[in-house]
Amino acid sequence: MKKALLGFSILCAAAVLFVAGDVLLSPFLNREEYRGEIRTLYGALSIGMDRAQVEASATGGRYPHLRCSGAAARWMAFTPFELGAKNWILVVDFDSASRASAIRIRTADSMNEHPDAAPADKQVPPMLGP
Repeated sequence: MKKALLGFSILCAAAVLFVAGDVLLSPFLNREEYRGEIRTLYGALSIGMDRAQVEASATGGRYPHLRCSGAAARWMAFTPFELGAKNWILVVDFDSASRASAIRIRTADSMNEHPDAAPADKQVPPMLGP
């Protein structure tokens, strides 16, 4: 009986470690695939697109690992969580006419941190003089 209980305990512990390892390691092991989806979506977006166009670009199953959400002035697409908050976020800001005015890639750790491997920001050029 003790051997059966010990065997069952070991089996349960192995199952927990397998599931936890998959949850914690999968984002790290697949990070380039996830970041590739963010880069591809970024490339499909342009300054001046309206919100419906931005959202339509992200749908249709082309980006199965991204989670998208947004509010009136900002829309975001997130890669799966990575330890250390280094997962990427695609951020699209909209102007008062609901047109994309800035398209940036940041990390979950900071909206100010531009990842080294991410493409340059796209944004409306600043107005010069009166």
